[in-house]
Formats: sequence, C-alpha cells, structure tokens
Amino acid sequence: ADIPEGRVPNHHWSKARKNAGQGNGTVDPDLPGPTMRAEHHGNIEFHWNGKRRLSAREAARIQSFPDDFAFYPSTSAAYRQIGNAVAPVFAWHQARHMQKFLDKHLKRL
Repeated sequence: ADIPEGRVPNHHWSKARKNAGQGNGTVDPDLPGPTMRAEHHGNIEFHWNGKRRLSAREAARIQSFPDDFAFYPSTSAAYRQIGNAVAPVFAWHQARHMQKFLDKHLKRL
C-alpha cells in the first residue's frame, strides 16, 4: 500500500546508488521485510521499484510502527531509532505473554 505523507518525508533520492555491500538489496513486497539496521552509512535497502531507497516511514512500517508515530529530530535519527527499536508488535506480544505468565504464577504466592 502507498504510504501517506507524514512527519517523516516519504521519499529519499539522495545517495540512491546501488553498489555491492550490506543494505543495498531490493525489498520484495511479497516477502517479509529485511532487518532494519541502526547504522546504514547510506546503505538503506531499495524500494521494489529499484529507483529509490526505502524512506524512514517505509522502514518504520516494516518494523510495525503505526503510520502516525513521529520520529525526531531528523531523518537520519529516524533511521537510527527504527533500527535500534524492538518492533512494536513483537514487543506487545512479548509483554502480553509475560503478563499472562506473571498473572498465573503470582496467584500462587
């Protein structure tokens, strides 16, 4: 699906040159997304159309951040925050599992 415009720009054309190395692959929209790394050094995966890198908003969506989640203060900081984060949906499931475990076992005390 197309990503609506948000607080993080949708497209980044700068440094959109492919070369050998980590992070210069092309995302396949029919497969699970790649790992979003915090340190890209200009090596951000390419959109499946091959003409541009993934935007920070698209990387955030792959990591399961809601579209209205704001990243500050810059685009490079947004990529770093996304790469350092535990995916929100994964964190929710982990917390839910821990809550059920604690509820079950704390009742015994």
